[in-house]
Amino acid sequence: MVYPKIDIKYGFSDPSDLEYFNSQVNIMDERWKAFGEVCLKHETGQFLQYVGTTATVRDLVTIAEYFDGKGCDINYYGGSYGTTIGNYLINSELSISPVSNSNPQPLSSVFPNRVGKIVLDGMEDPLTHASEPSHLYWARRIESADEAFQGFAQGCALAGPYGCPLATNTSTGPGIIEWTKDLLVVRTFVGHRLKPYLHLR
Repeated sequence: MVYPKIDIKYGFSDPSDLEYFNSQVNIMDERWKAFGEVCLKHETGQFLQYVGTTATVRDLVTIAEYFDGKGCDINYYGGSYGTTIGNYLINSELSISPVSNSNPQPLSSVFPNRVGKIVLDGMEDPLTHASEPSHLYWARRIESADEAFQGFAQGCALAGPYGCPLATNTSTGPGIIEWTKDLLVVRTFVGHRLKPYLHLR
């Protein structure tokens, strides 16, 4: 199954870019539905019921027991979506059955008594992940993105070129942010030279 590429450019500052993006939503929905049907009809489609966060936690525990023995403590490092896996592992009250979001049920597959050393880095909201459709929880995943990026840019500027490759000796946080935004726009023009001001941060 091959589909033509949908290329979304720029940073949605131009209303026409945003209009074009929104015009592709229904098209992509239909393509993903068709893709899902193909997967279900494949000989491996029967295994899709075992794909998900809950199954991943079960697999994680099984692999740990294979190497470290039955009943071993689970040592785990998870980043981004991996923090949701970690929360399913250690908090039974955070795990909600995906079968019915309107009638959540605790899952028996979590292992709160098996916790060893756990590090969760770059937290996602496990309750939202477990109880809301993915198209709704994406908005929450990025609600602090601007603040986080501003903090990164400010720290980069303070660190200077020896601590942050994006910075120069005269960089400022706002300057690094603008440079990054410009770079995301210019990258779409293959074969064109970068604007000179992109080198000034």
